[in-house]
Amino acid sequence: MGEIRHVWTISEGPLIGYNNVSHLMDMEETWAQIKGFEGIYEISTFGRIRSLDRPQRVRGNGISLQKGQTLKQWKQGSYMYCDLRKPGIKQRARIHVVVLETFVCPRPSGMIACHNNGDSTDNRLCNLRWGTHKDNAKDKILHGTHQYGESCPRSKLTEAQAIAILESTKTYAEIAKDHGVCKSTVTHIKTGRNWPHLQARLAKRHGL
Repeated sequence: MGEIRHVWTISEGPLIGYNNVSHLMDMEETWAQIKGFEGIYEISTFGRIRSLDRPQRVRGNGISLQKGQTLKQWKQGSYMYCDLRKPGIKQRARIHVVVLETFVCPRPSGMIACHNNGDSTDNRLCNLRWGTHKDNAKDKILHGTHQYGESCPRSKLTEAQAIAILESTKTYAEIAKDHGVCKSTVTHIKTGRNWPHLQARLAKRHGL
């Protein structure tokens, strides 16, 4: 089903950051087999997934050809998903991650899949890149989709508490105990994954 004209490989450099994708904006849709599901599914540079034609046993020990088809995707939370199946295995795939892992490279350590235009349902290769949690937070601020600090429904801390955590010189374990949160929460604040706007504000205040 279709012939691959070009598949992005790691030898051409990882697709990380905005500067590497401009020449891909007008690329044609190309397909490549999904790792771990070779011969069963392919994904395209437009973020579509299709099954491949394959033989299927029928009554009387006969064999028929099961035609491939484009798989239905659905939105769960902010992202698009699709179920991939093979004997004994069912995997719920996040489309944006599969696109990058297929056409770019395996997920680099500490990286997540980021959407350049802020639309988490736009899973074209030209709209995706590997980036850090800080990169993703900056994207959300740029696109106006970030819920700041206390405005975030899941926030358990006030802005004053978050600032106190950032400025504290105690160990992460001690800070977590002082504020009644887990150590990972402290780590996320210190690294800018949570409350990222505060780091810039504090840096400006201290003239950094």
